Amino acid sequence: MLEFADFVLQDWKCASPVLHRRLTGVSNELIRNNIRILAASGRPFVLRLPLVPGLNDSTAELEAAAKFFSGLPPSGLTEIQLLPYHPGGEAKLRQLGRSSRMPEMTGQPVNPNALEIFRAAGLPCSWPFGTPTIE
Repeated sequence: MLEFADFVLQDWKCASPVLHRRLTGVSNELIRNNIRILAASGRPFVLRLPLVPGLNDSTAELEAAAKFFSGLPPSGLTEIQLLPYHPGGEAKLRQLGRSSRMPEMTGQPVNPNALEIFRAAGLPCSWPFGTPTIE
């Protein structure tokens, strides 16, 4: 499909395979492989990371993600967008008869060093939407 794409938005949940499986129910190896293929293709893309306070925003988790992204081949990565978590998908899960794996997070702050962790690794990173606190 990449040959038909002019631009790609790629989702990323977390670097840890154990945490990814706990949060999503599946491995992150396919996602990692797809990102490697995407980076090698040279197509412009943005990586989008919804940050969930206390779950995937630890310094260790973010540093592991930055290390993975920094190790990609020279590519079309234009930006890493850190996104505020929102519970919109939880209603969809209920409609499908599934329960959410997400705990209540109202008011918890996101790791204040998140942007700097990626920027320190030489990666283009922004917080383009919302605020870094769950409201």
